[in-house]
Amino acid sequence: MIKAIEMKAARHIPLEKRKALTAILVFLEAAEPLREQFVFSGLEHGFNKFESDVRVFTGIQYDNSERQRPDTGNGLSLSDFLASIVRRLRATAESLNDTLVGSLHLDQYERLYQAIRERASQVDCSMCMNRRREGRLCKGIDRIDDEIVSTGGLCIEPFKAMFNAALGTARLYYTTFGTSLPATGLPDVVFHTGFDVGKPHGFPNSDYPVYVGGITNVRDEAGSFWSDVKLTLGIMRFDWTSYLVTPYVLFHECFSHAFSGAYPSPEGRSNPETDDAFAEGWMDWVAFEVFLDLLRPAPQHRVPAATVQFRNQFVFRDEHMNAATLLHADTVNWRKHRGDSIHRARGQRAAVKTLRLLEHFCSLESTPDYDPWEAFLKLSFDLNLFFRDRALATKFVAQCDTRIPAPDREGEWMTNPRYREPLPGIFVRYINTLDVRMLVKEVSDCPLS
Repeated sequence: MIKAIEMKAARHIPLEKRKALTAILVFLEAAEPLREQFVFSGLEHGFNKFESDVRVFTGIQYDNSERQRPDTGNGLSLSDFLASIVRRLRATAESLNDTLVGSLHLDQYERLYQAIRERASQVDCSMCMNRRREGRLCKGIDRIDDEIVSTGGLCIEPFKAMFNAALGTARLYYTTFGTSLPATGLPDVVFHTGFDVGKPHGFPNSDYPVYVGGITNVRDEAGSFWSDVKLTLGIMRFDWTSYLVTPYVLFHECFSHAFSGAYPSPEGRSNPETDDAFAEGWMDWVAFEVFLDLLRPAPQHRVPAATVQFRNQFVFRDEHMNAATLLHADTVNWRKHRGDSIHRARGQRAAVKTLRLLEHFCSLESTPDYDPWEAFLKLSFDLNLFFRDRALATKFVAQCDTRIPAPDREGEWMTNPRYREPLPGIFVRYINTLDVRMLVKEVSDCPLS
């Protein structure tokens, strides 16, 4: 048991880099809600000066190779380091205040400074001390620091809260709608953090300014089965847009990968590749739609009542939705990115077409309380739990994309035999039997058009 626990131990960003990240995170959460006031008052230059100074004070510098050279208060605890930055920002505030003498906006820089000061005070290392090791603080010894951050971790609490919301929502949806759950229950999921000097996602050449990415590895060691979800942050460039898309990144990891292939048992799972149309396209679209439904004031689909506990963890809901929408559109823009985006786009297209099939045909042959979206969720979660053979998953996506017409060609349901038979009947049988094995076999046995 001890060995299994050690294998599952989380790993986190090293202390010196975590100090810099936390300082930036404190600024973003405290200051960004106030930015609009500065723009409206014509004082955005002063706001930007605060942000620039925070980044300079963290010691993050750049060279042509984008190597990080941290100088983050060697010897100071993380919370003492934050306090030192706040003290230095006092001079920034006073200098900017001097430019506003006689202005109607005299107190704006002071309010910004106090907001940063208040948010920084909430990161108190003494509250995270490892009491198993004589009350020690993080000292730059990775394994010990990792344990402290995992059990406390106020420095990265916003990311932990986002992960808990993503994982909690995924577990709730899988257990509510999935019908092919493993007998031992869904696998455990362990949260890790890491850093990157560039863009830590699949589109390094994208012009979309996002410096956050995720990766999931399924683990099978000594009879213990779990998934590691790692959030990777581009610390040097991490900004408000990156912050806003982080929940969607984690929703993707938890919905698409954390439970993939876990039926009938999590033993023997493997990780899909980045060109996997089902995991990266179909299931990503599911994660995206669920994420939007969670944050919308009026969800487009019925959501489990228990999701309110996760929804309430998000303050900037509209901004999270807008940022996620832009990132999601970027990931399937195969005309710009080619490569993996082609597979992602096909997976999403197949998912949308299949939902339309469930709306068009299965509604005619089902009970009055039939809900096509709920049927689609059952189908998606059952498939994701079932698929281990990635070639089979790819073929399933190809069949759905090829043999179901696009929404703007749905008139061909009745005129084109390629669409009329046999897929509608196969999906009707799945709705009535919930036999995912038979569904996959019947769809795969259809001749590819």
